[in-house]
Amino acid sequence: MPTEQVQKLIMKELRTANIELSLNDLIARVRPNAPTGRNDVKAAVVPLLYRRDVTLTPSRRFRIGS
Repeated sequence: MPTEQVQKLIMKELRTANIELSLNDLIARVRPNAPTGRNDVKAAVVPLLYRRDVTLTPSRRFRIGS
């Protein structure tokens, strides 16, 4: 699955969860909706971090960027 589609799923899951998610939680929520592996989700979240669409909290959880 293309990275852009995985990124859209990541953003959707973070919005609907409305809480901070760990990487494992995020992977568990994204994988049922797309035929992707763990590494695909990890690779898709990195550009979101650089663009600050997603931030990493001190407790190593992801949330929507501000």
